[in-house]
Amino acid sequence: MSEWKELHIICYWELMYSYCCCGNWRAAAYYADILCDKSRWSRATVLYQKAAFLLMAKRSEMVESGSQQQSPVITDGAPSFDASDDEIREMMKKVPLLEQKIAGYSLPIEKLSINKAERYLRGEPLPLCGLEMVFAWNKFEVIQKSLPLAKLHLATVWEYAAMAPAAEKK
Repeated sequence: MSEWKELHIICYWELMYSYCCCGNWRAAAYYADILCDKSRWSRATVLYQKAAFLLMAKRSEMVESGSQQQSPVITDGAPSFDASDDEIREMMKKVPLLEQKIAGYSLPIEKLSINKAERYLRGEPLPLCGLEMVFAWNKFEVIQKSLPLAKLHLATVWEYAAMAPAAEKK
C-alpha cells in the first residue's frame, strides 16, 4: 500500500472534490487535511482549500439554522473535519508562506489561493469561497450533469445573495 502513494493522493483529491460537488464541505475539508499532510504539490493551495471548505461549512450551518428546511446534503458515513475560527485564521496566515515557485513562477491557482487568504486576513469577506475553488478546478462540469446537485449549489448562491444586503448594512 505504501508503494502507491501518488495514487492515494489522486484518490484523496477526487474524494475531496466529490464531497464538494455534493455540498458536504466538512468531508471535503477532511480530505484536504489529509492532502495537507501527504501531498507535496502546492501546499498553499491545499491549505487554502481546507480553510475555504471549513468556512463554507460554517456558513452553510448558519444559513440552515436560520431556515426551517432540512439540508439536502448527504452526510451518512462521510468523514468530517472541524476547526475553530482561530484555527481557520491560522491556516490562512500559513498560505502565503507555503508558496512554491517553479522556474521563478508560481502557479495561477496558488496565486489565487494566496490572494484570497490575504483578503481574508484583511477582514474582507470570502463569500462562496468553496464554490470558487470548485469553479477554479472546473468541477461545475460534474455538477451540471446532476439536477439535484445543481439545485443545491444554486440554492446556496441564492441564500448568500439574500444575506449580502444585510451584511452590507452592518
